[in-house]
Amino acid sequence: NYGTALPGIENVTATTTVGEGSTFYVGDAVAGIVIEVSGSESDPLIRAIGEIGLDYHYPDTQKEKQKEWFAMQIDLAKRLHLPILVHSRDAAADTLDLIKAENAGDAGGVLHCFSYEPEMAKIYTDMGFYIGIGGVVTFKNARKLKEVAAQMPLELMLLETDCPYLAPVPNRGKRNSSLNLSVV
Repeated sequence: NYGTALPGIENVTATTTVGEGSTFYVGDAVAGIVIEVSGSESDPLIRAIGEIGLDYHYPDTQKEKQKEWFAMQIDLAKRLHLPILVHSRDAAADTLDLIKAENAGDAGGVLHCFSYEPEMAKIYTDMGFYIGIGGVVTFKNARKLKEVAAQMPLELMLLETDCPYLAPVPNRGKRNSSLNLSVV
């Protein structure tokens, strides 16, 4: 019970992730960490597995290894009955293919900082996923994301920050925080 162990953090929740550049095996090892930290597979303070996903933005991204890890992390989320927080950058088709192949809709979750076409957003919302909309929607060149926001069901829209990144206009280029959500 974190509230007892650390007074004043009753509303703090936890997620687990493999950070950028990590090269260790995930899956059962991460499941063990989640269970050990939480004390049980059903601890209400462990809320999601993420950010997980695919990022092909940089050269030499080890695409096959990323896909392998992503599939294992989706499996982990389903075994622990936790939703997933999906990071996908420059990997639209592979992300969607893996989410479908691994039946990630069974876990549900959020497509964090969504940046793809409205048609793809519809596929995800039809599977029950939330679409994360952040400060980018206020940028002049965010035509696709504005279309996504205008066309999607409001009940599946999640306003978010990517603190400290992607602050909305008029704070673009400055440190982002949840104080900017009203601008989004």
